[in-house]
Amino acid sequence: MKRFSLKHNLSVLREKEVIPHNTTPVNTAHEFKIKWVLNQWLFGVMVKLDIPEGKYDQIKYIVSKEKESPLKRGNRIIYKTIKSDTLFFTAKHCENFTNSTLSHVYVKVQAFKNSELLATSTKKISKKDNYKLGTHEFKIRFSDDSFQPEILAFYKQLWVEVKPIMKEVLGDAALPSIIDVVKANRYLFNYKKMLIEFKDKERPLTFVHELVHAHLKWILLSRNKNGYFCDDLEVFEEALAQSASAYILNIWSKRYDKDLSFASTTNADYDFRNVPTLVSTDVQSDQNGMGMSWERYQMVEEAFRKIAYEYHKLHSDRHFYKDFLQKYYAFLTADPRAVINREHIVSFITDLVPMVEGQEVRLWLDQQHVLAARTVKGDKLWVNHNPMWNKNEYLSFNDVYLYQTYPNASDWFYRDKKKNEFRYNKNGAEGTIRIYNWNNKEIYHDSFVTTPKESYPTCRGYGKLRLNVSNASGIENSPVLQRVRDQYLEVGNKDMLALFTGDTGLYRIEIELGGLTLSFYRIWGSIMTDYANGLIIGFPNHKGLVRLSFDENNEVFENVPIQAGIAFVQPDCFGKDKELQVRIDVTTKQGTQTYYRNLGFGGKRGGHQLLVM
Repeated sequence: MKRFSLKHNLSVLREKEVIPHNTTPVNTAHEFKIKWVLNQWLFGVMVKLDIPEGKYDQIKYIVSKEKESPLKRGNRIIYKTIKSDTLFFTAKHCENFTNSTLSHVYVKVQAFKNSELLATSTKKISKKDNYKLGTHEFKIRFSDDSFQPEILAFYKQLWVEVKPIMKEVLGDAALPSIIDVVKANRYLFNYKKMLIEFKDKERPLTFVHELVHAHLKWILLSRNKNGYFCDDLEVFEEALAQSASAYILNIWSKRYDKDLSFASTTNADYDFRNVPTLVSTDVQSDQNGMGMSWERYQMVEEAFRKIAYEYHKLHSDRHFYKDFLQKYYAFLTADPRAVINREHIVSFITDLVPMVEGQEVRLWLDQQHVLAARTVKGDKLWVNHNPMWNKNEYLSFNDVYLYQTYPNASDWFYRDKKKNEFRYNKNGAEGTIRIYNWNNKEIYHDSFVTTPKESYPTCRGYGKLRLNVSNASGIENSPVLQRVRDQYLEVGNKDMLALFTGDTGLYRIEIELGGLTLSFYRIWGSIMTDYANGLIIGFPNHKGLVRLSFDENNEVFENVPIQAGIAFVQPDCFGKDKELQVRIDVTTKQGTQTYYRNLGFGGKRGGHQLLVM
């Protein structure tokens, strides 16, 4: 069984408006040709220009309330320079600027060559009220023939096959228009130009991810008061696109016998990864320099998958994503000027799904750090965990980072209003590490320095502690760690701690670094190869017996002991690329406590590791 879980870049465009110098050309100009206008008023107005190559070197446009004297104070609304043949604005922006409800605006376009006005054109854009959100056919067009022929053929065929599935899963598109697919050096739905920009590579999950973004057109979930994309709710924007695209492609794989599965890389050990450092309004706050951007994409996908699973249990003939979007469209139809916030999205979900993993959905959502959608400034510690199985060896790669989140939500760079610049500079920090076993006995204690030791500009990256743990008997029996060691020796400015333990159990790791302390848990030992396709549950705070029952084939395990901080079983229902729910009843001297977990397809060998606090 092949598995795809493909990385992609930020999937919405971020542009800063540049307001040119406020001057009005006085010389006579020819009429400038406007190809067409796409008017969705409050949600967006896109004007396509006819610009002969090399004829102009600057294009400006003015949006005004009235046609005459567009730059006059009180009449001018927007005045910008653009670098392409497409301009985009929203009537929400115009109304907010004028503090009034508008029935029309005028768009005046000016084309210059060497500062001389050569052409101009004015277009009246009138108010539109009836948007019919979510009722439009979703259309794309492969308008760029510079793709490799085999890549272009692959995506054209994929589109033919997934289009009807997308309609089943998402419903009709939010707004009318055709989305052009063009070759670029990034993966992006460019909402201001109605383009899907894509590299010349075969990446079906990334492609469908961008299709999901494009399905919403100009009503992306994360928009500011003027109707333009912003970071505030980006985690929900990406959660929808990432989880829905995997869901769509899993249907596609079964329908067309592709023998592929699409799942989050974090679905096997989600509990261990649900940590406060994921809280942010910026999914790519580190530009993946610490692996955090990738982690957030995978975690939002898994969080939404868990929600969708609950909905599909209640409504096997419906699709969560379609009904979620219908809630969203109905809300905007009732109030097109509304500014969506986290509470609105939570309410759309709670209307559909009352409980997730045995908890009231609102409480559950608040416990998923990656869906917090807020910025938390200050110094932090983050552990990027990458598990790996190599034949009979299990390796746990733990990269520990000390970093700072700035007011702009970035973990790398910030420029304040006075143009003072701040950049990550925490490499070479000294710290200590302690490891405790399931009996809270300290079994390892050491000091370390994060490497590389040099910060920017000598080193353009994040320093870290590399804690690599194997269940082999020593490095002589670990070909993987031998290669890592040799690579680090060759580079010369990196170091690692390599530990070896075959003793099975739940371990607690405590890091002191930069004046901060971080504790986290890992399941290590021979169990990780012996039960790589089974269920292993860590219990830091429980001792007793566990009853495990699965909704898939009603499989039950009675009186499973918690030993060395873990309980483990080998369910028959695993390893079949099925979603299922496990009920966990823990009986101790204090009584019985019940927990639920919604499980996905599992890890690279089909198993799951849970953490029940």
